[in-house]
Amino acid sequence: MKIAWTWIKRVLLILFVGVLLFQIWMLRGSHGRMLRRNQLANNYQYSSTPTLMIPGWGGGTWSTDKMIQTFQRKNIGQKLMTIWVFPNGKTIVHGHYQPGQKNVLIQLLYVWNCSASYHPQVRELSAVLKDLHQRYHITKLNIVAHSYGGTEFIHAYLGSKYIQRMIDFRKIVFLGVPVDESFGTKTRYRWTLAKRSTDDNFKKLEKEAKAVHTHHNDQVFNLMGSKDQQRTDGSVPHVQSEMLRNLVKDTSARYFEHVYPRTSHPMLHQKSNIINDVAHDLWGY
Repeated sequence: MKIAWTWIKRVLLILFVGVLLFQIWMLRGSHGRMLRRNQLANNYQYSSTPTLMIPGWGGGTWSTDKMIQTFQRKNIGQKLMTIWVFPNGKTIVHGHYQPGQKNVLIQLLYVWNCSASYHPQVRELSAVLKDLHQRYHITKLNIVAHSYGGTEFIHAYLGSKYIQRMIDFRKIVFLGVPVDESFGTKTRYRWTLAKRSTDDNFKKLEKEAKAVHTHHNDQVFNLMGSKDQQRTDGSVPHVQSEMLRNLVKDTSARYFEHVYPRTSHPMLHQKSNIINDVAHDLWGY
């Protein structure tokens, strides 16, 4: 019996160490590289508006690393800052940001990103956005968010008058983001579907969206994947993302949608053609 218990403890210890090492790997942050001034791309604009990159549920460095490295390799983006945010809203920041720097990428990493719901991350993201304004004087910001990362942003933005007033979100790129989780793959979107919604979180967003103020130049890109020619990327049915239309219809923001065939949920931030399209959405002519 003692031998069996000893082996059980060893196995548990190995599992614990393995999980710890995996978490450290997920939180390592992507390697940053500054723009090469003598090699600027001719077919992209270089803007002083930074871009915050938000991973989805359970995501970490891997979720945005390929996109960051592609932008840096093409010399159209530079990752200058990593923000680790803890469950209490406190942050650790690595790197520096100065107003006026061009095509800056800011990588957000949740220290714990496997909560039972996305609401803890909404509070953490809200704290990060306020910090970006108060400490770094950021008044214009782009967003690239995957999955629940986008859901968290919508709730953080619509739920805070302070964030709406202080930060102008110029380009918002969503990758497989669920907005209303009432419906499944068999339901096709239509405007009146909101009346049948049983998602209390969506109903809250609807009320908040009616009072939100957006700027005329703001753009929202809603990108979705389609797996096996179905109306889903395997994790998020299209209709759950398409319900975003109901939130932007009364605003001045310009709204765009696109569906990528043969694309699963994780592939939305890994496929080269999608990464190229995101770059075009952010900085293309």
